[in-house]
Amino acid sequence: EVIRALPNAWEHLELASIMKGFLGNRPAGVHRSVAVNIDRIANYSMLERLSSLPPFSSQVSPVGPIVYFGGRTALSGGLHNGSILYGVTGLAGEYGHLIVDPGGDPCWCGRTGCLETKIGLLSLHAQRFQSVTPIDRLSIEGPRLLNDLLAARDRHDEKLLSLLQEGGHWLAIAIDAIASIVNPGHVIIDGYLAQLGDPLVSTAIAEINMVRSFPAINGVDITQTDGDPARVLQGTLVAALRTVAALPMIAS
Repeated sequence: EVIRALPNAWEHLELASIMKGFLGNRPAGVHRSVAVNIDRIANYSMLERLSSLPPFSSQVSPVGPIVYFGGRTALSGGLHNGSILYGVTGLAGEYGHLIVDPGGDPCWCGRTGCLETKIGLLSLHAQRFQSVTPIDRLSIEGPRLLNDLLAARDRHDEKLLSLLQEGGHWLAIAIDAIASIVNPGHVIIDGYLAQLGDPLVSTAIAEINMVRSFPAINGVDITQTDGDPARVLQGTLVAALRTVAALPMIAS
C-alpha cells in the first residue's frame, strides 16, 4: 500500500515485482504474503514521538487532536487523533505550504507566501548566506544547510538570530491558524525546527501565550523535542508493529 507517492516517485516503481525479487530466494513451494506500507517520513517520526514522549506514551490518551511539526530538511508535519489523519491524497499536515503571508515571496510549490518561504530550511539558509539550492537537491544538501545554520546560531550570529526570531513569529501564526480549525490539545515541534530551537521556538511559544484567551488555543500544550532525525527509523518499527497488531496473520 503506497500511502503517498508524489515526492519520492514511488508511483513509478513496480513495487510488487521488486519485493518479490527481494523475497524470491525461498525453497520451492514456500509462499508468504508480505505487508508493505510506504508513508511520509513525517508520519513515521510522529508515530515515534507519540510512543516515547509523555503524556503520549502513557496509558491515558491525550485529549484532542495532536498537531505535529516535523521534517528532516523540508517543513512538513502530521495530524493525529487516535490514528494518523491522511486526507484525500495523504497530505494532511503539510504545514509548510500553509499560506501565512499572501504578499510574501514565491514558494517552490508555485504559490506565494507559504510558511516554507519563512522558515523552510532552504529559505533560512538563502536569507542568511545568500545561497541558491534547487529544491530537488534538498534531500542531499539539507544536512549541510542545517549544519551551517546551527554553527551560525552557536556563534551567536546576529543576522541569523534575527531571522530565527522572525521565523518564530510566522510559526506562531501557523499554529494559531491550525488551532482555529483543528482545536488541538497538543502541538509537537520536531525535526530541524526543534534542532534550531531558540529563538525560533521560544518566540513562537511566547506569541501563542499572548493569545491564550482565544478558546481554540487556550488548552494547547506545545512540546519541543530534541529533533533527532534518526527517530524516523524507530517510527517505521512502530508502524510495523501496529500493522502486525492489525493483521496478526502476517507474522505467522
